[in-house]
Amino acid sequence: MRQVPEGTDTRLADEISRDGVKLFIGGEFVDAKDGAVFPAVDPFDGQPWHDVADASAEDVDRAVAAARDAQRAWGSRSAADRATVMLAVADAVEGYAEALGVLDTLDNGKLLRETAAQASGVAHSLRFSAGNAEKINGVTAPSAKADVLAMTIRQPIGVIGVIVPWNSPVPLLMSAAAPAIAAGNSVVVKTSEDAAASIAAFARIAAEAGLPAGVLNVISGKGPAAGDALVRNSGVAKIVFTGGDAVGRKVAIAAAERLVPALLELGGKSPQLVFKDADLDLAVNGLIGGVFAAMGQTCVAGSRAIVHEDIHDELVRRLAERAKSLRFGDPLDPQTQIGPLGSSRQLSRACEFVATAQTDGATLAAGGGTRPTGSGEGAYFEPAVFEGVEPGHTLFREEVFGPVIGFTKFRTFDEAIALANDSRFGLASGVWTSNLDTAMRAVQRIESGTVWVNTYRAPEASTSAGGVKDSGYGRLGGARELELFTVEKTVIINYSGVGNDPFVMGGSAADAPSEPA
Repeated sequence: MRQVPEGTDTRLADEISRDGVKLFIGGEFVDAKDGAVFPAVDPFDGQPWHDVADASAEDVDRAVAAARDAQRAWGSRSAADRATVMLAVADAVEGYAEALGVLDTLDNGKLLRETAAQASGVAHSLRFSAGNAEKINGVTAPSAKADVLAMTIRQPIGVIGVIVPWNSPVPLLMSAAAPAIAAGNSVVVKTSEDAAASIAAFARIAAEAGLPAGVLNVISGKGPAAGDALVRNSGVAKIVFTGGDAVGRKVAIAAAERLVPALLELGGKSPQLVFKDADLDLAVNGLIGGVFAAMGQTCVAGSRAIVHEDIHDELVRRLAERAKSLRFGDPLDPQTQIGPLGSSRQLSRACEFVATAQTDGATLAAGGGTRPTGSGEGAYFEPAVFEGVEPGHTLFREEVFGPVIGFTKFRTFDEAIALANDSRFGLASGVWTSNLDTAMRAVQRIESGTVWVNTYRAPEASTSAGGVKDSGYGRLGGARELELFTVEKTVIINYSGVGNDPFVMGGSAADAPSEPA
């Protein structure tokens, strides 16, 4: 492992660097059954820094079996007991926030100040879900018959299979696992092969804080083997997948073949609409935060800037100047604004999009090249600003998952909405305006799961998140999040002491003919 700035909390990183990432099954760290491993590469310098266990289908079977065994006892505990355990886990995680952040920064290159903040946010997610644990309610329904009680209760589903990407491993895991566990389920998570360390460390922290063995199990490995095995395992009762839409379609088909529900948060090509009355300083910061933060490697990246023609040129100029002034450096350094992309694959993908955009006829206003930093081997890319992007261009239509933004002009409100909705994706969007009427009309008409107004990339745990169209289906979070991880059971109780007519569905005994003498 490379040197980190003095004072950085490397407790977990030192252990991972020494021991590698193992599978976490039934409360124990174990090797893959066949002993297979692969290297994890630090995108800052392109060097491997630990080994990761490469799970097989047999390992997935072991994890699911452990989860099923644990779920019976965990689901039988009171909601108050489950909440108490989760609150203890939240307290423990807070003490490891920077240490967990270091793991993600070494794995995926994101700035430590963001990864550490995200780890702190995980504690909030745990507390939010713990608070919801005692709020799982059924209903008492009116009955058409006297002396009959009709009601519903909600019960855990069972084992939840969660597949997460590499860009925000623990936060994305907890968006599903926290409510699932609070509701009495157990979880098997398949990590990304590019970022497994933080989830493995989180599992250990949770176990030490009192989460029972088998309630959270961690499988690392390659998607075509471990991920597919998890989705197809008959012991898994629901699938939650976050990732690209191509793989998401395969997950949906595999889940449908087993008749189990799936919740999918997939890709995005999110528009940011900037109207001519917008506060430009606010809008520039929002555009930078929406697509350059995390190097654009977020599903909600606001990569389509749809801007009124009267302010278009000025906004392009301002954003290009800011892009050129951003500080490159080590993502562990608190002064760094631009770190590496998550891998050499992401770097190649970003460069390909730049070349395609220029071929399509867009004009490059800033960035778009590679920039050796550190050892010279890092996956560094200059955030790119394009103008003259048209709806037919690849840059307008396809997700880059990198810091590349394209500007498109509009004249009228209706044209702006049409451009925003001209996409197969619908995950998030942004609106920048000083006019409340404009904002509310846009909110109503934009086809996306989230609309931010005069802010961007600012989620709230109290609200749900998810997409429409090719961005997936189902939503996570919000006050009713635990309903997603329970099944509703109807209970009808006849306390009249009189039986039903056995030959009439729903008939009462009073309607039954007399028995023959």
